[in-house]
Amino acid sequence: FMSAMYWSLAFFLIYVVGAQFTIVLLSYLLQTLTADSNNWSLTTITLILCSIGLGMFLLPPVPGVPIYMTLGMILIPVGQSECGWAPWQCILYGLCVSLALKLIACTVQQKVIGGGLQHCIAIRQYCRVNSDMMRSMKLVLTTTSSGGWFSWNKVFILVGGPDWPTSVLCGIMGLPLLPILMGTLPIIVLITPTLLTGSFTYLASVQVWDGQGQNEPLYPQAQTWATICAAVTAVVQLGSMVLAASAVSSNISSADDEKKSRLDELVPLDPQVLEADLRAQVRQDLYDQVTDWHQSMSWMMKIVTMVALTAWIVSFHLLMYFDNYCFVEYQLSYTIESHLQGSVWNFILPLGWIAMGLALLGGVLQFIVFGGWARSAVKKKQGQQQQQREDTLVVDEDGGEKMMMGTSDYESYQPPPGVQNPTADMVVGTTTPIVTSDYQELSPMTLDHIR
Repeated sequence: FMSAMYWSLAFFLIYVVGAQFTIVLLSYLLQTLTADSNNWSLTTITLILCSIGLGMFLLPPVPGVPIYMTLGMILIPVGQSECGWAPWQCILYGLCVSLALKLIACTVQQKVIGGGLQHCIAIRQYCRVNSDMMRSMKLVLTTTSSGGWFSWNKVFILVGGPDWPTSVLCGIMGLPLLPILMGTLPIIVLITPTLLTGSFTYLASVQVWDGQGQNEPLYPQAQTWATICAAVTAVVQLGSMVLAASAVSSNISSADDEKKSRLDELVPLDPQVLEADLRAQVRQDLYDQVTDWHQSMSWMMKIVTMVALTAWIVSFHLLMYFDNYCFVEYQLSYTIESHLQGSVWNFILPLGWIAMGLALLGGVLQFIVFGGWARSAVKKKQGQQQQQREDTLVVDEDGGEKMMMGTSDYESYQPPPGVQNPTADMVVGTTTPIVTSDYQELSPMTLDHIR
């Protein structure tokens, strides 16, 4: 149930917030800036676009493609009217601005957001820095070709990975900034067709008086080129994502056993996160016990869970398969006055309000009602087990053998020969040994620490 709800929430944030509403916001920006372009200089409009674009880059659900497309649509009319540039000069200027904006956004995401969070153990644990995938990504991003700045796998990850998560994870993993920026430069391959799509879309809308009472397109082939560039953008974006996934998995799915063993050697596990994982596993065991569908959950919580799941599923299918009935068809070149009757709320159709209302209902029931009950049940279970039984987990000198004993047994425990001060980790709420050889470097944890 939880997996389905989390996937539905991710879809809602990416598709509705990150895609649909972003298009409306950028079209309003396009309309506002082009209407006032005769009063604002190119420098002023460029700074406004960069400020808004940077703010949107800092939002996790927002991709970079609509930002580059908006720059292509706005900078051409401004460059022509303010500087007398030809379209190709405006496009070249837009490419430079887009690349600079991307690098600035990567810097802020990595050093400010990721760098500020890298000292938080909970954040590192949430990002699964000890997982094979994350350690493989770190290994690829820190590996260069012989003496060079970047390798192909590094470029694939930095270009094909999602904008916000990739840069922030680089900061959390403590990677140096300059090599990451150098590896990001090939993003120009994705920026170019995207910006050209916006530029040709604008040029296709430019009309001139034909002298016979009618208007005709000034660039009749522009719409065709806009379609071609949009197709190229889709191919490049999909290809870069596939190459990024291949680069990450190269060190964990390869048939070469040496690469797999070198991963542990070159990228060691984070001991602080290991301790946090141990404590989280204890809490997860308790959570699984109190939320067991057949033994622990009350009929009321079962109804809440089923209603929440049903609301999420219905909302997902409405937004996914009936999006034309949820939102008005809208493009960057449209205007709110002409296509939405002057109100941005007209963008959402009645079925769209129903779909988003169901998503909100599912979120409230699952994360507030059910989540609050589960947290309260876990605390109650901890209190009960703390009074009834306190298990002691003893790890021998090699870190591999383990014994489950009561507290009284631990007091009479005789360590193996050669072990003077055995490390004892007090674990509450579980009867299953969790420690493996990966936990050899754990610092001693007392019962108070776990509590």
